[in-house]
Amino acid sequence: MNYQELSPQGEQLLAEIVNMKNNKGDNSQHWEKRFDSLSLDEDSLLRSTFKELKDLGYITVQWADNIPYILNLTVDGVNYF
Repeated sequence: MNYQELSPQGEQLLAEIVNMKNNKGDNSQHWEKRFDSLSLDEDSLLRSTFKELKDLGYITVQWADNIPYILNLTVDGVNYF
């Protein structure tokens, strides 16, 4: 498969998502804490990075209460690294 290269932020976020899925942690609680600790600029950057991953087909995401609520890796996301 020919993967589109991610930005450094995209690779870092994808690695964080893969790690969360491997550890089977509480995703909603993780992302709630993650977003709560961000400045407005950092929040905007993180949201645009989620959009990058979604647009390139590495994740599917549904938002609730302004955080990722249902977040899944696609086959490409699992195999990226």
